[in-house]
Amino acid sequence: MRRVVDVIRLLGKRALLYLAVSALWACHSTRTAASRPSESTLELDAKEWERESSSASGTPRKTDTPALSAPSGALANSELEAYVDRWVGTPYRYAGNTQKGVDCSGFVCAVYREHYNDPFQGRRSEDLFAEVEPIALEDLEPGDVVFFKIRGTRIDHVGVYLGDGTFVHSSTQKGVIRSRLDEPYYQKRFFKGGRKR
Repeated sequence: MRRVVDVIRLLGKRALLYLAVSALWACHSTRTAASRPSESTLELDAKEWERESSSASGTPRKTDTPALSAPSGALANSELEAYVDRWVGTPYRYAGNTQKGVDCSGFVCAVYREHYNDPFQGRRSEDLFAEVEPIALEDLEPGDVVFFKIRGTRIDHVGVYLGDGTFVHSSTQKGVIRSRLDEPYYQKRFFKGGRKR
């Protein structure tokens, strides 16, 4: 036990976070969506969202995750959940698109580029909306994209729908997290869902 504690001290908080995520993943299959904790509301920095309009995309990251052709079916959803679990906890970084740091649109682009092998052409949240077929909240399926208007009239936040009212996104305060669409903060700012054409 002392040796484990020494190793954790040496590796620091990242190792502890990795061990915690690994332990949570091991028991993930026994958890239901209802038992997942609800994330707190997101406080966004208006300046970061304004700067997003000038963001540039980086080099795509290689992965050994098998590509899926469409976000449908129970197997596809469990594979999406497994993929997302590897990103949860990634810190927010403006214009980032790797697990060292990622912004909201960079995360969605990574999901579609790496997991679905169906990359978006655009990079900003509003650019992604131009590449989807708009769908209503009640028609969302796992893998669809959810769009928000956080700071006014333009689309400035985006995430990936996971089913059962949950979605995953990169928040400025907490990085990549799961949240619920019925949280008052997101319910008020939800714009539309979208299914990639």
